[in-house]
Amino acid sequence: MRKEGLDDVTEKNIKTAEKIEDEHKNERSRGQKIADGFAVAVGSWTFIIIQSLILFSWIVANVYFAKNAHAGIKPWDAYPFILLNLALSFQAAYTGPILLMSSNRQTKLSEERKSLDMQVNLLAEEESTLTLKILCRMAEKLGVELDDDSIDIEALQKKVRVEKIQKKIHENLDL
Repeated sequence: MRKEGLDDVTEKNIKTAEKIEDEHKNERSRGQKIADGFAVAVGSWTFIIIQSLILFSWIVANVYFAKNAHAGIKPWDAYPFILLNLALSFQAAYTGPILLMSSNRQTKLSEERKSLDMQVNLLAEEESTLTLKILCRMAEKLGVELDDDSIDIEALQKKVRVEKIQKKIHENLDL
């Protein structure tokens, strides 16, 4: 039987994480996919630059046509640019809720990851405590003295009470 090396374990963990991420992506509804794509597009420098160029062009063209109305071309949205304000209001009215939908989904996913992290950490803590207890019993049977005063081995062997830690953090942060 071949032993797995650190690189093999790391690769397996990466593949597991990718599988979980892929499952989340595939579970999204059509609306969630659209909202996520929209959030990516609107939250990019490309969008900001293109929108800035469009707004600048709109204003410059309308100011130019207003000043040169004698040439027979009238501005389609003269100062104070009411049509532009309407268009931007519509954009904001739809962009805000769509971004919130994407953000809410991402928050839910983040909460799920945080919960998974806590479960894995609690399991690792229990395993570490059990391993330490076993090592201490082995050392005792073999007559090895554990007299390092800098480490409280008995305290480390006690079960961690997450509720107490959470309460203390809550008190310290004044939540």
